[in-house]
Amino acid sequence: MDTFVKICSEMSHLQIQRCIENNIDINKHDEYGSFPLIAAIDNQQELKTIKLLVQSNADINGIDKRNQETALHCASYHGAEDIVHLLLENKANPNLQNNDGDTPLTLCCYQGHTKIAIYLIEHVHVDLDLIVYDGDTALILACYENHGKIVKSLLEHNAGVNAVNLCGESALVASCVRHDGSLCVDLLRANAQIDSVIPSYRHYLFCETLNCDEYDVEEILWNLMQTEVDIPTLLINDKYLKNKLIVLDRTFSCIDKWMSEFGYFISKKQKTYDIMNIICDYLCHISQWKKCYSEQNKQLKI
Repeated sequence: MDTFVKICSEMSHLQIQRCIENNIDINKHDEYGSFPLIAAIDNQQELKTIKLLVQSNADINGIDKRNQETALHCASYHGAEDIVHLLLENKANPNLQNNDGDTPLTLCCYQGHTKIAIYLIEHVHVDLDLIVYDGDTALILACYENHGKIVKSLLEHNAGVNAVNLCGESALVASCVRHDGSLCVDLLRANAQIDSVIPSYRHYLFCETLNCDEYDVEEILWNLMQTEVDIPTLLINDKYLKNKLIVLDRTFSCIDKWMSEFGYFISKKQKTYDIMNIICDYLCHISQWKKCYSEQNKQLKI
């Protein structure tokens, strides 16, 4: 005789309905530990079939004994938006974790199911900072997978921005690894700690901050300038700068007020290499670079 798990996996809506009418135990696991409601979702049964099971008192938080996943995990992983809403309306727990520590939210962040992720973040009482087995959070996963809309929603709802995984990688490091400059700037605006980022990626952060036209980035630039970023050489040689002339022009507007402290007055009519010399000269007043750049270093040209 077929188990109800197999029936939910393979049979039609009508056959499942008849089994329920005959008082079958709809919450009974099969010999492998599979759970009927999860099996129905995993095998893409129609929404009306899932509704039937829920209305027939299927355990909304019943688990698959093999991996500790719930129906909400399964629906979130597959991006089944209507089923996710149905389960949440019937009090599915969004904070349960499977054997890997994943929640429905972390699975959405990994898979890129943006609508479901944002719904979980904005309309459900979800713990945004639960960690998976390797220490990743929803924010770190979303950054690694370049899911910008999910990242922005997490930041807007105060997800922990400086958590690190077991490899010591934060969301900011993840965005650097993926070379997603806009996410880097979003994270920096949310007070992500620069100190956790290795110097080579700090160079990238500085470039992307300069490239960004959408934000007031003076504070970010100032914070980056005080880390071990080789900015003078970076401005001349780095491949990530989209247009050095435009970027330099942006640099003037951002650090003009700091330069004026040293009696410098920048004119946009000056030649580009003269402006670069002024920038280098200014940076040399900061202790990290003062000992590193001799007089001839100030004569660098593009």
